[in-house]
Amino acid sequence: MQLDNLTLRKFLATDLMDFVIRVSLIAFLVVMSARVFAPFAGLLAWALILAIALFPLHQKFAKYLGGRQGRAATIMVLIGLLVIGVPTAMLGKSFAGHVHDVYSAFENDTFSIAKPDAKVADWPVVGKKLYATWDKAANNLPAFLQENKEQIKSLSKRVASGAANTLGSVMLLLGALIVAGIMMAYGESASQSMQRIFSRVTGRDKGPHLLKLSTATVRSVAVGVIGIAFIQALLLGVGFILAGIPAAGLLAMLVLLLGVLQLPALLI
Repeated sequence: MQLDNLTLRKFLATDLMDFVIRVSLIAFLVVMSARVFAPFAGLLAWALILAIALFPLHQKFAKYLGGRQGRAATIMVLIGLLVIGVPTAMLGKSFAGHVHDVYSAFENDTFSIAKPDAKVADWPVVGKKLYATWDKAANNLPAFLQENKEQIKSLSKRVASGAANTLGSVMLLLGALIVAGIMMAYGESASQSMQRIFSRVTGRDKGPHLLKLSTATVRSVAVGVIGIAFIQALLLGVGFILAGIPAAGLLAMLVLLLGVLQLPALLI
């Protein structure tokens, strides 16, 4: 009996304490790692989705390049950056120029609003009210601004916030595209690792099947989102051309980008 008590005391004094310390250290590392990676969770999620969706295309590029996975990923990332980054930079420059021109016009008291066409009043639902407001602003802009100061201030904040959120989403997509390129460069080894993880969690028989099912689901959803965004951009691009809006192709490309980011095309 005394021996059992001594063994129990030794276990509580050494083994149990070591166990508690190890578990506490593991829990501390898990919590700190989660806090470190939490700000990048959205970026990594986007990158993983892009890598899964673009991996078949990446493999075709790699095949033409003699199996060079890294070079194929680099080319795809550069193409993506050019396709997304150049129109975004052009739109940003144009937007900044318009804002500067409007501000300068206000500062020099040269800002004016053209009078509305009489046909505006015939528009359904909002035509008469819109025509009256527009005509009032065109006839006496200072009084209109003073009368609607709070509404204009609130609208300006919303527009600025929308532009900032859109820019942030575009930057997130560009960063995710770069990370996705790194993932695709090591896609084959990563796929094998994921298959081992799935097999370890769900069993050797179900693991590979669940991995294929998960990959196919992500690709289907991504292709569906891109397809809808493409149709939306195509329809609006035709509308821009018929309306005689300058840079219709550039605007249609930006609509496509916003559709992929799940942002409203109304921003354009």
